[in-house]
Amino acid sequence: MESADYIAYMLRLWRVMDHSKEIWRASLESPGAGNRYSFSNVDDLLDFLRKEMKSDEQEKDGVD
Repeated sequence: MESADYIAYMLRLWRVMDHSKEIWRASLESPGAGNRYSFSNVDDLLDFLRKEMKSDEQEKDGVD
């Protein structure tokens, strides 16, 4: 897989009521591949993005 110097996603954020508490939901869509990723909270979204960036750095370094 060829590594890029950037990663692009379309980000969608919305609030939902969970019992009496408002929480944020999120989704990312990859414009090139059309892959869509859904997240039940912002922490999961940020974890995903951190892993994506780390994975890309490992590919640049030749580490699998």
